[in-house]
Amino acid sequence: MPSCQPKTFQTLFEQREYVSLKNHLYNYRLRKAAIRKQFHDVYCTRILEIGCGISPIMDGKPDVVFFDLSFTAIQILKQYHEDGIYIVADATHLPFKAEMFSHIVCSEVMEHIDADADLIDEIARVMKPDGFAVLTVPHRNAYFSYDDVFVGHYRRYEIAALGALLNSAGFLVTDMEKILGPAEKAAMMLATRLYAAMDGRKPELHAMPSAPSFLPWLFGSLFQWANIVFMAIAWLDARLFPKIMSTVLLLKIVKKK
Repeated sequence: MPSCQPKTFQTLFEQREYVSLKNHLYNYRLRKAAIRKQFHDVYCTRILEIGCGISPIMDGKPDVVFFDLSFTAIQILKQYHEDGIYIVADATHLPFKAEMFSHIVCSEVMEHIDADADLIDEIARVMKPDGFAVLTVPHRNAYFSYDDVFVGHYRRYEIAALGALLNSAGFLVTDMEKILGPAEKAAMMLATRLYAAMDGRKPELHAMPSAPSFLPWLFGSLFQWANIVFMAIAWLDARLFPKIMSTVLLLKIVKKK
């Protein structure tokens, strides 16, 4: 396993630059679009989003519960979402009664939890029998590298092992889709290496010369456009490569009858 210091999301949430740019990331936008597609005909339901962070998948509505371990993330999220319920707790011990939610979203969360089987059991406990959950996870052990360690991944998933885990909790996989392909992996490896190098050389604030006021706007605009371009590339990359080479998978699961 590669050796590096894991970068906790709590640390990233506290950095203004990360917060301002996160929602424009190509991989987040592709995941969001794919998951929201699963909800195109879902109405008047109670939805739980586990591990929402500062960039949730679902819109802020009175019947949506945004759930995260980070108090900082929930504080930031509430500034931009007027509606919804916001809860801070441990996802392996969900503070809800049984069969409380008709639908659940858990996107890029399982790999950050050591006891992922406990999380799946909790999802099974709080989900109604006629509902469904949508998960996204990083795929393939062979892809595990520096960027996974950097963001605190415990693992990546193989399809057979993940299916067995879900099956043991009483779930049936009804849909499995490719979200991202090898291009995303290469981009993340490069991005985390560059971030680590820049972060290690970051000068003291008082030593930094004042930047022209237009530079943050210019950088933000360039970042947004670059992600729009790469989003198209990443979407095409995922379509062209077979599922076995995908780096992120979406799974729709229901309880067994």
